[in-house]
Amino acid sequence: MISISFNIDVGNVNTGICKIEFFTFYTVRAICSWLITLICIDRYLHSSSNASIRRLSSLKNAKLTIGIICIIIPIFYSHTYVFLNLKYVIDQYGNVGSSCVIENSTYSTFIALWHLALYSLCPSFLMLVFGSLTLKHLRQRRRLLAQPPENNQMHRRVHIHLLRMLTAQVLMIIICTAPYAVYQLYASFTASVPKDSLRVAQLNMISRLTSGISYFAHSTSFYLYTLTATVFRKESLKIIKRCCHPRRNVIAVIHGETYPLSVLQRNQQSAPRSIRSDQYVTQVIHTPYIS
Repeated sequence: MISISFNIDVGNVNTGICKIEFFTFYTVRAICSWLITLICIDRYLHSSSNASIRRLSSLKNAKLTIGIICIIIPIFYSHTYVFLNLKYVIDQYGNVGSSCVIENSTYSTFIALWHLALYSLCPSFLMLVFGSLTLKHLRQRRRLLAQPPENNQMHRRVHIHLLRMLTAQVLMIIICTAPYAVYQLYASFTASVPKDSLRVAQLNMISRLTSGISYFAHSTSFYLYTLTATVFRKESLKIIKRCCHPRRNVIAVIHGETYPLSVLQRNQQSAPRSIRSDQYVTQVIHTPYIS
């Protein structure tokens, strides 16, 4: 943000930092988009009526695919180390200074298309496809289970909330990343076209706006989840209450089983009765209670 908004960038004076900065910028953002895509695929597998497909939605496969994405994406962007270099350029005020740029115009067009595909187009397309298929699976299950059992209603409600959270984040990623990718593509195709000062100023403004908007795709997850899912709000409030009232996080151990004291107090108030001598509290542990 400091580099783009105020032109304060250490990468403009050091070649190594220049290459690492651009490489990290490309890879981290692409990895974030692809991890959300993997979540969409996992929701599709988890909602399938086919047991063989549902078994693919497992913790082992999730860890494996995350590892593959975190290895493949940096390899796909490793060529940026070769073409990025420091170059002396004249800024809009007529001052000469070094800047971290791509000198090869052909590669500049290629990296714009490459980033457009890996960061925006492919992940967004797969998110829409698997999101639509997940909704189709849910509609099929609703027809099969017109009146689901009561013990499955809670699981179904949580699943719907998770799907709502995922849909909100997918839409945010598509809306925020598409303008930036389109601008990068346009700037690459028109890099050799002469422009007057007004046109350069307009393009600079568009560049600042689109690049700034693209950060919202990676910084609004918590707020989207809080607004769209009741289950997320409840869990967040539980965490805040446990932090604000640590004395309530006391556990009583009775006959080898653990109970929060707040639960024991409620049970005692709702059903008062005499306690036998063999029912005694053997140990009290002051530790956070995890439900």
